[in-house]
Amino acid sequence: MKSLSDKAGIIIVGRFIRAFIKLSIALVIIRILSKLNYGSYRQVFLTYELLSAIFLLGIPTSIFYFLPSSSSESERRSITLQSGLFLLGIGLFLTLLIYTSAPLVSEYFNNPGLSHLLRTFSLLPALDLPISILPPVLITLDKHKHAALANIIFSLTFGLPILIPLILGYSITYAFTALTIIAALQLIIVFIYVNQLFKKNGAVLKMSLFVKQLKYSVPAGFSGTVTMLSQHVDKIIISFFMLPAAFAIYSVGARELPFISIIPYAVSSVIFPRLVVLNKEKNYVEFIKIWHGAIRKTALVLIPSAILFYILASVIIRLLYTENYIESTSIFRIYLLLIPLRITAFNSALLAIGKPKIVLKITFLALLVNIIMSIILINYLGIKGPAIATVASIYLSSIIFLITISKNLHSNLFSIFPWKLLSKIILISGISGLVIFPITFIQANEYLTSVCVVITFLSICFALLYWFKIINESDIKQMKYWLSLKAFV
Repeated sequence: MKSLSDKAGIIIVGRFIRAFIKLSIALVIIRILSKLNYGSYRQVFLTYELLSAIFLLGIPTSIFYFLPSSSSESERRSITLQSGLFLLGIGLFLTLLIYTSAPLVSEYFNNPGLSHLLRTFSLLPALDLPISILPPVLITLDKHKHAALANIIFSLTFGLPILIPLILGYSITYAFTALTIIAALQLIIVFIYVNQLFKKNGAVLKMSLFVKQLKYSVPAGFSGTVTMLSQHVDKIIISFFMLPAAFAIYSVGARELPFISIIPYAVSSVIFPRLVVLNKEKNYVEFIKIWHGAIRKTALVLIPSAILFYILASVIIRLLYTENYIESTSIFRIYLLLIPLRITAFNSALLAIGKPKIVLKITFLALLVNIIMSIILINYLGIKGPAIATVASIYLSSIIFLITISKNLHSNLFSIFPWKLLSKIILISGISGLVIFPITFIQANEYLTSVCVVITFLSICFALLYWFKIINESDIKQMKYWLSLKAFV
C-alpha cells in the first residue's frame, strides 16, 4: 500500500499537469483576444465561479467526510448518487439564474456585450457541476491515479473546446457553444463510469442520510462560498470601479501561481480522510503529527518559491502574459505574500474535526474585513488597494483558524503549529534570495539571467536546508523515488 506522501504526490502531479494545461491554454487565449475581449471572457468565468461557489453547498467536500466513515458499500453508493443528483439540480438552477440575470450582470460590469456571452455560456453549470463529485470519490476509494487522470482529462475537455475555435478565428460565442457540447458528452461518460464503480451494490436514496450530509455540507459549503467571495471580492470591486481593460490588467496579477494552490489541496485531500478517523478516535497527538508532517513538506516547496518568484515577478509577467500586462507585476507581488499561508489548508483541519459552522463564521468575518478594506483602500491606493485588503484579510482568518484548531485539539498555539521549523525555512529562503539578488542586475539576456538566478537560488537554498538538517536523507530518497516515476507503477 502506498504511503500518504505517495498518494499526495500522485494527486499533486495530476493537478500540476492539469494546471500546466490550463495555463498553456490561457496564455494562448490572452494572445489571441484583445484586452477588452479578454476582460469580458474573464468576467464570464468570474460570474460562474462566484455563483457556483455560492450554491455548491460543500457537497464535494462532504464526500471526503462521509465516504470514509460509511458503514457499507451500499451507503457509499447512496452518498455518491445523491451528491451527483443534488449537484445536477444546483447546476440547472444556475443555468436559469445566469440566463435570466445576464443583462443585470452586464450592466453591473459596465460591459454591454457581456449579456450575450453569459447566455451562451449559461447551460454549462448543469453539465459541469455534477462531474465535480468524481475526484473526491476516487480519492476516498483509494484510486488516486484515476483521480489524477480525471483532473487532467477535465482540464483538456474544458480548455480545448474554447481554445481551438479561437485559434481558427471564431468568436468567443462559438467557443462557448463548443464547450457546452463537449461538457454534455463528458457528463454522460462520467455518469456511466461512476455507476461502474459501484455496480455490485444497489443504492437507495435515504432522506435521513441526505439530511445528515446536508447538515455537514451546508455550513462547509457556505464557508467555501465566503472563502471564494473573499478571494474574488477585490476583482468584483475592480470591475465596479474600473473598465474591463483595467480588470484584465488586475486579473492577470491577482492570481496565485497554479501549483501554489495545487500542493496544499492535494495534500489536504489525501490526509483528510485519515484526520477524520483520528478525530473520531480522539487521537489528537497523531492528528497533529500527520498535519505537521504535511505542513513541513509543503513549506519546503512553497516558501522558497515565494522568494524566487518575488525576485523574478516582472520577468514572469512578461514571459507569460506579454509586455502589454507588465502593469500587473505589482499586483502579482502583493499576491505572492499569500504563499506562506498556503502551506496548509487551515479550514480543512477544522472540517476534519467536524466544525463546519466555526469555519463559516471565521471565513465570513474575513469577507467583511476584505470588503471594507477594499472599498477604503481603492480610493487611497488605486488598483493596489483591493489586493492588499485581500492579503490582509486572509492573514487575519488564518490566525483565528490556528487559535480555534488549537482549542479543539486540546493543544496550545505554540505546539499546534511548527513555528520554529517554518521560521528556519523562511530565514534560509530569504538569505538565499539576498545572495542571488545581485545576479538580476547583470546586463545580459533577461531570460538567460533568470535561468541563472533560478539554478543558483535552488542550489544555495537546497544546500542550506540540507546543511541545517531541515531536508533529511528520507526526503532525498523520496525525491529520487519520484524522479524514477516508480510511484506511478
